[in-house]
Amino acid sequence: MGLRESGWLLVAGHVLYTIPFLLGTLIPAMDRPRLKDQEVVASSLGMHPFHTFFTVTLPAIRRALFGGILMVVTLSLGEFNVSFFLFTPTAQPMPVFLFDSYLTGRIEQAAAQTIIFLAMVIIPAIFLEKFQNNR
Repeated sequence: MGLRESGWLLVAGHVLYTIPFLLGTLIPAMDRPRLKDQEVVASSLGMHPFHTFFTVTLPAIRRALFGGILMVVTLSLGEFNVSFFLFTPTAQPMPVFLFDSYLTGRIEQAAAQTIIFLAMVIIPAIFLEKFQNNR
């Protein structure tokens, strides 16, 4: 079974497309001077780098990480070009399904899929906003 038939080529295409957006949210969060100072202090106190990452770095960047993941998932779900060129008929991604539904006049299916897409995007965005406001 080839990469295209298994779906791994589609996943790789979406990862390559969205990774700059994730890095765009994580790099500024990890580049803060206060975080670097905390990591240096943890290291000077003898904390292992693995433990430092999970107890110092990850809690400091969790909001940026969650926001970046939400953005990446949203972009990936709506990305038509990569999906259209790399999909297989047995595994039809959401943007290709929407395109096909609108093209063939199956408006009810397209509307239902659009509502599912909006729920997948809006509900996590509301939680992210609520989570950030509780800070």
